[in-house]
Amino acid sequence: MKTTLFLLISLLIIQPVESQSLLDRMRVPIYVKPSVTIGYDNNILRFSSTEIGETVPNDPAMGDAETFDSEIIYPSIEILYSPFLSLEHETNIRMSFGSTQYGQSKNKSYSSLSFRLEHHLGSYQWLKAGYSLQPDLYLRPYRDNDAILDLPIPCSFSNETIFISYSHPLSRWIWMTIKAKQTSQYYDSHFTEFNTEVRSGYFRFSFKPFNQLQTSIWLENGKGDNTTFSDGYFATTLDRSYLFNRIGAKIEWVLKQQSAKVKFSIDYDNRLYETESVDDPLHSGRSHDDFRYK
Repeated sequence: MKTTLFLLISLLIIQPVESQSLLDRMRVPIYVKPSVTIGYDNNILRFSSTEIGETVPNDPAMGDAETFDSEIIYPSIEILYSPFLSLEHETNIRMSFGSTQYGQSKNKSYSSLSFRLEHHLGSYQWLKAGYSLQPDLYLRPYRDNDAILDLPIPCSFSNETIFISYSHPLSRWIWMTIKAKQTSQYYDSHFTEFNTEVRSGYFRFSFKPFNQLQTSIWLENGKGDNTTFSDGYFATTLDRSYLFNRIGAKIEWVLKQQSAKVKFSIDYDNRLYETESVDDPLHSGRSHDDFRYK
């Protein structure tokens, strides 16, 4: 599916460019852009409100985290390559690498990489496809229901995402973006019962009244399907599927010299588990809310 998606988009963006050879059109500068983002997460271990109230100091469920919240530092580097494939429309290939550092938990820190293909179709019109991977995301210690020993074990998983999106103008200063996304979450060998495929739809409205200021609001709705539910192990007799809604906003100010940007964003995420089984107190009727600021 991933290979087919990128091949189709590649065919759309490669257009004749006079008599210039393909090799000449590929000989363009490569830009490297480092950056550092500072943020805050009020619930880094994703505790429910009940769990927060029941957790005591030095609780094993906290792992190495000293508090429920944490400041976050995200250094990253982006590589931009824009081959000259069309006279009228821009094409970009972007790659980025980053490292997210949590001040209150070394285990929560992780690395990430992404690849994105972009093709300009017109004013505020873009077709994009992308892939991203976080190979080792730590959650917190859990008990392995298939193990004999009843001891908390650190739980981590990989997060792999593929998406396609399209942007279209609504007026001179307003445009919208729609996106279809699929995320695969595969857990380590102790917790494969949580393996999940997440599919979602995303809508974003952006407003740019003048060059230095841009604001955006977005809404995402989706479902996570527990792919290992009822696959034969004791721990997989419980369904961990869930529904989620996400809403957020961002404001971005470009300084007059255009050498720096000031950004602020807020993101709210609500998750509701579908199971109502009395045998699954961890997920039955459970929901939790997360707020993130950057």
